[in-house]
Amino acid sequence: MKALVSPNDNVSYITSWSINSEGESVPSYGILDNANRIVQLEETEFEVSLPMFWLECNTSVNLLEYYYDTAESVIKLIPNATN
Repeated sequence: MKALVSPNDNVSYITSWSINSEGESVPSYGILDNANRIVQLEETEFEVSLPMFWLECNTSVNLLEYYYDTAESVIKLIPNATN
């Protein structure tokens, strides 16, 4: 499996939860440091415009839960706070 990585896109994550005036849980978001968004998954890579690039990835990777960590050069699970 191949992951298309976009260095121009931030990766947000849930940092904490609070309760609003209606008693509903509401997430607060932050931006991960050294993180690039994975924007597409494909079996076969194709030519893309710079600065996007392809990486090999595990078949368990999905667009909503994973990102590319530029400091460690690995694909990681996005850390979200639980409510």
